Amino acid sequence: SPLTEKIDAIIVDKMGILRKFYSICDIAFVGGTLVNIGGHSLLEPLFYGKTPIFGPYLQNVKDISKDICNLKLGYKVSDEIEFLNAINYLETNPVSKNKIYNFFKSNKNAVEKIVKLMEE
Repeated sequence: SPLTEKIDAIIVDKMGILRKFYSICDIAFVGGTLVNIGGHSLLEPLFYGKTPIFGPYLQNVKDISKDICNLKLGYKVSDEIEFLNAINYLETNPVSKNKIYNFFKSNKNAVEKIVKLMEE
């Protein structure tokens, strides 16, 4: 049934539905970057126009995480204080959809690969 109340946080621990939540969330935390498993996609929340906040374990997404941080499209955090600071900042200073669009446009080949994978 549809949600009828305001929800502050939703934790997803199920395969295959994360993109739906990225499409409706205000701020996305990429939890697969909290533990040493290589990191999860930072492009998926950006694809839906959401700014990713992520942890320190980025082996599988090292290059893209640097680009995202340099362009201030997302925020790497190492503890709960940095996490809360990032959320508080984004609530009043959201990243513009146009800035995210330009990022994808400048990395068109990478986007085509991601979209293909997402469609599969």
